[in-house]
Amino acid sequence: MQHARYALRAPTLVFMPHCDLHLYENLLRENWTHEGLARLVLIANSLSDYTERSVSQSISPSPGGPLSSSDRG
Repeated sequence: MQHARYALRAPTLVFMPHCDLHLYENLLRENWTHEGLARLVLIANSLSDYTERSVSQSISPSPGGPLSSSDRG
């Protein structure tokens, strides 16, 4: 299985709705040159949704932590 590790050799439309972040990352890594990215048209969820979700999960409130409800006015 390739896990989306495809080096594009021609202009390519890639349809990847609701995929795991690692699949997007693998595809982009394989084509991370000016020429490679110029061949790629990606139809997918907003990649910023993944980064926002990742950040919010890493700073989720913990009991007694800096974001706990007891500290809020």
